Amino acid sequence: MPSCKDLYDKWRNAVSEATKDHKHRYTCALFKKDQTISDTEQTNRCICGRLKNSHSYKGELSSYAGDRWIMTDCSGRIDDGISCGILYKWHQACLTKFLRCDINIPQKALYDLICNDYGKKPNLIISIFGGTKNFKMDKHLETAFMNGIIEAATSAGGWILTAGLNSGVVNLVGQAISEAKVMHCNLKNIVSIGFTKWGSLSQDVRDLLSGKFRKQLHPENNDPISELYTYPPEMLGSNNQQTVESHHAYMLLFDDATQYGYLGDHQPTQFLEEALKNKGNTNCYTITVIVEGGLNTPYTIRRFLEKNLPVVIIRGSGRMADIICDFLTPDAENASKDKIKEVLKKKIPNKESLKKEDYEEDLKTCANEIRKIIDVKYSDLLSVYSLNQNVNVAETIFNAIFKAKLSSHADNRDGQSPHRNISSIDMLNLLDLSLAWKSFQGLQRVFEDTEANPDQPSSKEIMKKFITSLENDSPKLADYFLRSRYNVLNDLKREDISLLYETISKTPHTERYISSVLETTNIGSNKPLGIADEFCKEFIGHFMQNLYSEESESSITNILARLKGAWRGIFQTSCRCPPRRVYTPVALKQIFLNLNFPDKKQDYSQQEKIRDLFLWSVFMGRTELAKVFLIYLEPKTCAALIASRVYKEFSKRTNIIHFKQTMTSTAEEFELYAVNCINACYELDEKRACELILRQITLFGNITCIQVRDI
Repeated sequence: MPSCKDLYDKWRNAVSEATKDHKHRYTCALFKKDQTISDTEQTNRCICGRLKNSHSYKGELSSYAGDRWIMTDCSGRIDDGISCGILYKWHQACLTKFLRCDINIPQKALYDLICNDYGKKPNLIISIFGGTKNFKMDKHLETAFMNGIIEAATSAGGWILTAGLNSGVVNLVGQAISEAKVMHCNLKNIVSIGFTKWGSLSQDVRDLLSGKFRKQLHPENNDPISELYTYPPEMLGSNNQQTVESHHAYMLLFDDATQYGYLGDHQPTQFLEEALKNKGNTNCYTITVIVEGGLNTPYTIRRFLEKNLPVVIIRGSGRMADIICDFLTPDAENASKDKIKEVLKKKIPNKESLKKEDYEEDLKTCANEIRKIIDVKYSDLLSVYSLNQNVNVAETIFNAIFKAKLSSHADNRDGQSPHRNISSIDMLNLLDLSLAWKSFQGLQRVFEDTEANPDQPSSKEIMKKFITSLENDSPKLADYFLRSRYNVLNDLKREDISLLYETISKTPHTERYISSVLETTNIGSNKPLGIADEFCKEFIGHFMQNLYSEESESSITNILARLKGAWRGIFQTSCRCPPRRVYTPVALKQIFLNLNFPDKKQDYSQQEKIRDLFLWSVFMGRTELAKVFLIYLEPKTCAALIASRVYKEFSKRTNIIHFKQTMTSTAEEFELYAVNCINACYELDEKRACELILRQITLFGNITCIQVRDI
């Protein structure tokens, strides 16, 4: 890992480049630094929230004399006001990159900054709004929420956006990130971005951060490196909710020159819109998750819905989330504003010391917003997650995105059934999302809802998605591809299967069971599947002819020598008469070469493709995929016995009891399948059942079931 100094320099340079046209910020200009303040006003506060004697402005004072903050009238510009830094938690290996910037900085600059620093654009952005103070959630729901958010973000290459403060649902997200890193040591850094207001932080936290940023920019010789880039203990050990959540990867601190209040949804929304511009070949989806929430939450939800951005509400998280979920039911969808206001007053009483008239006005506004968002026109954009559902949070998020995407392409004229005019590019992007999350329901809906589309992706593009499902070890998705309207096997070539072997050649399974074969085998470039022949010889037997490469002369000679010896032994034990003719190895070799073996250069048949995928699945230890391909193979009995034999060989190559038992159990499972096949054949026709056992299976190198079973 690079040193903290290197990480800081890289971040500082990235910030300088991204904000080169936006280096200014604003501060209160109603009072200035070193201004003489009367003794009676020393402890009085300015309308910006600062003490009157704590201002830093050095320019010309504003003439504004009102009692309400207006940024354009009350603030003065500070050039080169951007400040940044990094803070590290050594015991948890958590690094947070900070940026303090003007509240009106273009979100494009921030989006590009994080994309360039992280090195990759997001495929999904999950923005989380809601619970802050006094937030409580049922433990089971809390666990489901934490696991679902992390699963959705990590499986889809997503980013998480929060309010950044160490309270409520943001604190819950931080815990989820921390636990995910502990449970999965190889988990890449989760991109979580905190959007908060500099003035929302307590004075102590602002002072600590400012001191760190200043010292990192101008370090002194006596500053210990271990302290220069680490979180101050006062921030980590504090239960202060006005501090930053320390597990976030990025913390964007927006400064509007005040020291009170909280950041609205304007900046996160603009950030999402920037990500949705779909530059180049990338595509990004967004989802907003509402947890608990207060009277302002319906307004936030409506803002996202009006921009056709899907929203998921967590039922059971309390307060506003539960109220909205109750009004989304069929019985309550026609509720009046007065009824909504009555429910609001009961479930969200005035505990914030608001004036009665202000509270009543807030209730009225909130009721109007709820009435708007439960309108049927937003039904495709609003989804609800409940703990008693059969799907988890991650699946709910995916389904919400998919439902919203399809609704944006729906053409429902004259009351007829909606027709989905989704483009082939969007279809492929949705397929990618289904594959990333291993969502069978999503894949099914992609194919069903786009069946009548005039703009269809090519069969070759669908075949590539099928290959991805194999790489991701998704048997249900692979099976659906095989059964779909696209014949994914038509465009499959031997080179594609060869790439499959190469793609997952360095996995725990291959290192444990087949690394010795990979180390001792020298496969030429002209034999793309030659390694599979070596696996067949190693785990099935030398009696199996090569499936992919021609037999070498030495290999044929060895086989003939063994055949000759076996033939002599059988002949001498069964007949006392000497043979009339003795075949030399050269003569036998000629006979052997003249036999009608399958031509390796002939057309690649469907059964051969399924066979190769089946063998790949077996050798790579992808048992469930092997079972899928077994269904499509014609010589099922022989294939099942081959799988059983391979897994028995695997069990001999490990001394770890758990792995040995797993391989043995899998071998017995395939063997039982083969036995059941033979028994079923035997009940129908005894003679043919015996023939099946002794018959050479051309598809598998002219081996017989009895050969494979005889270990």
